[in-house]
Amino acid sequence: MNAKKLGRIHSHAFGKTRQSLKKLIIEGSSSLTTTTTSGYNLFDALSSLININYLDVNSGEVTGLPDYAFRPLLGNQWNLTNIYIHGNLQKIGNYAFYDPSYWIRKIRLGQNINFISTHAFDIRSNSHQRLTIDLSNNQLTTDSFESGVFLNSKRPLFVNLTNNKLSHLDEFIFEPFLDLTIMNQIDVKDNPMVCDCRMKWLVKNSRNYQKQVVNAFCTDNRTLWEYSMEEINECKITDVIV
Repeated sequence: MNAKKLGRIHSHAFGKTRQSLKKLIIEGSSSLTTTTTSGYNLFDALSSLININYLDVNSGEVTGLPDYAFRPLLGNQWNLTNIYIHGNLQKIGNYAFYDPSYWIRKIRLGQNINFISTHAFDIRSNSHQRLTIDLSNNQLTTDSFESGVFLNSKRPLFVNLTNNKLSHLDEFIFEPFLDLTIMNQIDVKDNPMVCDCRMKWLVKNSRNYQKQVVNAFCTDNRTLWEYSMEEINECKITDVIV
């Protein structure tokens, strides 16, 4: 759907097609909003598509996902495998993806996200199927993640954090996530990673983490795993306590 002039979507806009629509792409809109007024609610409309399997919304005015963005209003979206919301997305509400399909494969969000709350990616159902959460090309820093994030997705995760602004991986945020299952992975390619004492926890257990933290290149173009424990003990900033 080329939606150059699309500004709002009514909660019941899809009518009977909500049962048959399998793929929806909304692109080209510079004014599509998530503002809810007089029966217009973008995410209620999207949640009504009970047989959708591929959803792609690209709009510069969709700046946030509300809490419980995808809800079983007319039944569970059992076939939903791919969700892409991008353009100017900045905020992800709590439990935004709590009720999508057991079979969800990929969630891609961007491009101006600078904060991830604890419950942003909590999911109700358990699954052995790995889910890719693509947060590449955003504005995420080391301080962008709340404690406990990614711990209640109830399935293995591949978290794509490429091309953000991460200076290091916080032990208190990412160690619990990596230790949850060896199938959890993080891709940190193209981040300004400073490999000093703040990354010591990874090097110390490199045998465990080397396959889970991929593309860990430091600002000197070496990989994190090339550092010795003696090198990694040094800190580049004065306010770090080892």
